[in-house]
Amino acid sequence: MKSLRILIVLVLCGLLTAAKTSAQTLVLHHANGSTTNVKLTEQTSITLSGGNIVVDNVTYAASDISHISYKPNALHVDINGDGAVDVGDIMAIINIMGGGSQTAAYTVCPNANHPHMIDLGLPSGTLWACCNVGANAPEDYGEYYAWGETQTKDTYSWDTYQYGKTGANLVNIGSDIAATDYDAATANWGTLWCMPSSDQCNELVDNCLSVWTTQNGVYGRKFTGTNGGTLFLPAAGFRLRGDLSRVGSYGNYWTSTLCERPQTSSMELGFDSEGEYTLPIYRCNGLSVRPVRQN
Repeated sequence: MKSLRILIVLVLCGLLTAAKTSAQTLVLHHANGSTTNVKLTEQTSITLSGGNIVVDNVTYAASDISHISYKPNALHVDINGDGAVDVGDIMAIINIMGGGSQTAAYTVCPNANHPHMIDLGLPSGTLWACCNVGANAPEDYGEYYAWGETQTKDTYSWDTYQYGKTGANLVNIGSDIAATDYDAATANWGTLWCMPSSDQCNELVDNCLSVWTTQNGVYGRKFTGTNGGTLFLPAAGFRLRGDLSRVGSYGNYWTSTLCERPQTSSMELGFDSEGEYTLPIYRCNGLSVRPVRQN
């Protein structure tokens, strides 16, 4: 297997405390009880290559490291919360020290502890979740939601839509519901996640190679970014009334963007075996939700 090599150059200003103390220290705790202190300066480089960690040209086997810590904050053990102590925790620590969130982004899922943030090298820095809301794996269909609703239901129609019917009595919940009370991603996964906008979906389509394929026997489209990152969206179909339609043939994913005209519709990221598109679809339909985060 071709090893994954990521070179990270740590910038000094992101590693020094406000009190202008000495540079931070990354501590590698080895299985035999010994430790290796790595003084982080603007010249420090860390390379992750397969099962090895290379620090300033010195190679350490990841399997020989029981855990890691970071002085003075003493972050340790399973830093990124993926259930394992491995090189992913090194990436998480570097991300934290650079001012990012505790969870690291990946180009592919590192393990089965989903969801993960997938970096596709997109110009905006948008990171896509590896699976749908309500799913346990990238190929799982997950749950279906009407636009603006945050809970599932048995029947999806104008009669059951929470925010009005067709025509003049539609409730105005905003032209972009990302990270609001009407966002199914935020409501179910927390405030760090939100539904993608129509622009973010167009960015995904415009900047990635997309192919119709199967993953673990499930049809869908695989998107590959310029950095080699990959994202699989299953053809989960959509729910209309009580029926699940076009499953295995079409993927229908909500964006957070309301259609300007008619406002009975919102924009979806849709695809089939022929290609992908963003088009309006009635808000009352039950569609999949694939969350995003900003890097």
